[in-house]
Amino acid sequence: MITLTVIIYCRHYGSKDLVRDGYAPNEKQKYRCRSCKKRIRDNTASNGYTEEHREEILKSYQERSSLRGIIRTFRIARNTAKWRDWRQAPVYREWRCQVFR
Repeated sequence: MITLTVIIYCRHYGSKDLVRDGYAPNEKQKYRCRSCKKRIRDNTASNGYTEEHREEILKSYQERSSLRGIIRTFRIARNTAKWRDWRQAPVYREWRCQVFR
């Protein structure tokens, strides 16, 4: 039988002195660093959207859907729908070039 030991370090302080601190809403274990008092999660994933999902949202935005409708349809946060990040998508740049010629 092989036993695997995983040691988790604080990303902020670099300490191994972590204690369990409950679970996140996505059921991942949370830890609290005793040295710097910050909280971290195990195996954090990117909070961003995939490129396909971003393009789909942008296409509906280009079809003049309301922001409330997009938020409700795609279940994205209201702050996400402010389109700061979305303007970096290739579809938006291509659309903007066509519209503003």
